[in-house]
Amino acid sequence: MGARIQRILGIEKANSLAILAALQTLFGPELFAAVPATAVKRELNSWVQKEHRKKWSCTPALRQSKLFIRWPDKKTITELIGLSRNSVRRIVALRTGHNLLRRHAKLMGIVKGNDICRKCGEEQETTEHILCECPALASLRHTFFGTGFPTTEEIMSSNNKALLFFINKTGLLD
Repeated sequence: MGARIQRILGIEKANSLAILAALQTLFGPELFAAVPATAVKRELNSWVQKEHRKKWSCTPALRQSKLFIRWPDKKTITELIGLSRNSVRRIVALRTGHNLLRRHAKLMGIVKGNDICRKCGEEQETTEHILCECPALASLRHTFFGTGFPTTEEIMSSNNKALLFFINKTGLLD
């Protein structure tokens, strides 16, 4: 009978010590939760992407860039890293609209005269016109994008190398 009472008193003592420990403030150099660093990094990256997308969507400016850039993603970044500086410059110029196509060049005061498309002579020579609408470039676009008149959404999700080969073939940014 005495051993049983000893065990019960031991259990009660352990419980009271556990309760006291639970009430203590934790301290020390280590994290106390067993959360893998990769899980923390993944959550942090996810949060950053969500915040960036919210900011991108809510920014009222950047009309041209928003036509052809959804938001940064690993696939696009990896694709661009493998290209030359000049190739990346051309792709960024097209996707943002900051290029020397006639409409933008005229707005910057670089080109005097008209801003009509050099290929079809029908519309203003804008990035959207060249990438999506110019009838003179329809067959060339079909070669690189699979359709003669792609939507801005299709261009947005297109392969950057195809975009680069297309614009190089047009000679419009030379």
